[in-house]
Amino acid sequence: MKTVFKILTLSSLLWLPLHAEVKHFTTIDEAVNTFIKAVEEGDKALLEALFTEKYKVIVDEKDIDREDAKAFLAKFKESHALVTRDDKEIYIGVGTSGWTFPIPLYESTEGWHFDINVGIENIKTRAIGRNELALIEALHAGVDYQSLKSSSLSDIYLFLLPIDESLDIVALPKEYKKNAIMSFIRTKEGKVLEADLQEKVYQFSEAFKVVHQDYTDSKNK
Repeated sequence: MKTVFKILTLSSLLWLPLHAEVKHFTTIDEAVNTFIKAVEEGDKALLEALFTEKYKVIVDEKDIDREDAKAFLAKFKESHALVTRDDKEIYIGVGTSGWTFPIPLYESTEGWHFDINVGIENIKTRAIGRNELALIEALHAGVDYQSLKSSSLSDIYLFLLPIDESLDIVALPKEYKKNAIMSFIRTKEGKVLEADLQEKVYQFSEAFKVVHQDYTDSKNK
């Protein structure tokens, strides 16, 4: 399910300070109900009170996407629950697919509040995951070098033709940790391997012998 908000450039307001005046609530239910009210009414002032001005990072403030909002509210009405992670983060889960709103609730001495900073990092992580899964699908589908270079994936990855005759293609993140983390190779046999090379330039590594288990496991279910 798409997030209720359109994701804008995450770096634009990422480092703005978190306001001490962020709205706090006595109970979680009060916080959740206020958030749902803000979505229902497209109330930008209330969104800012909940998330600070950083809400603009994940909301197209000119036009909050009403179709996404309607889809989110429909899923919320269908089913919703509070999901606890690490014994301190509380997420709003909606629908039956396990999707959670990425901005968690925390409890402080002032009450319950949403933490937009953690939410932005969660959105970045989810976007990176989608990018990497899209590349894995393309590599497993046998998409060739020229097609990959002309695809939208070329905005995220640098594609190389390796000298090693056992390999077919190499894909490296253009900007490490911004849109992708893992580097990938496809062997001549069609096996897709991955490794986190961090900021290093292209190299062959023992880490590349690790098969992408997430993809393999999902295909075997």
